[in-house]
Amino acid sequence: MTLTEILVSASLLVISASASLQVWASGSRWSLRSEQRLEQQQALEAELLAVQARLQQLAGTPVAGDCEDAADWLVSQLPALQRQGEGVLLRLQAGDGGERQRWYDPAAYGLCNPSAAPLQAPSP
Repeated sequence: MTLTEILVSASLLVISASASLQVWASGSRWSLRSEQRLEQQQALEAELLAVQARLQQLAGTPVAGDCEDAADWLVSQLPALQRQGEGVLLRLQAGDGGERQRWYDPAAYGLCNPSAAPLQAPSP
């Protein structure tokens, strides 16, 4: 083998090894980002379920005669909620722009009952 052939073959070996490493690194980065995104989505889902579980605990206990007052009370009990109309909105955001939101109506949980006097709400 001549020196030229050795240099060409060594160059090809270096180029192919470099390209393979770049492809492997790119795949690794994509896999890591995908795993992080999945973890963020699972965290959002856990937060959503925690709020929903708290609402289920409160279900059937009228806290106000007016649903708007019940919505205000919910916002004071669960800071993650925001008032929106007669209901409340839960909006959760992940770091990469992922978002979950859900609208809750206090009447659906029996938190407002115009015909009954409001009971003392359970403490959180």
